[in-house]
Amino acid sequence: MQDITGLTGERLLRIGAVMSLTGLGRSTLYRLTQRGEFPKPIHPLGHVRFAAWRLSDVQAWIERVAA
Repeated sequence: MQDITGLTGERLLRIGAVMSLTGLGRSTLYRLTQRGEFPKPIHPLGHVRFAAWRLSDVQAWIERVAA
């Protein structure tokens, strides 16, 4: 799994890992994010081009969708 650990110790996932966990494509992820239907990525290094998602947010989304 393509992930990193954030400053708070929480696991952060890059787009490839999020796509693998959810089965969604890049465009779909960003479209759902724009609509507020998927967790927003964070920019842990303060760099706009570096986006990551909190593992806990993605897992919560998966649980909501599966319910």
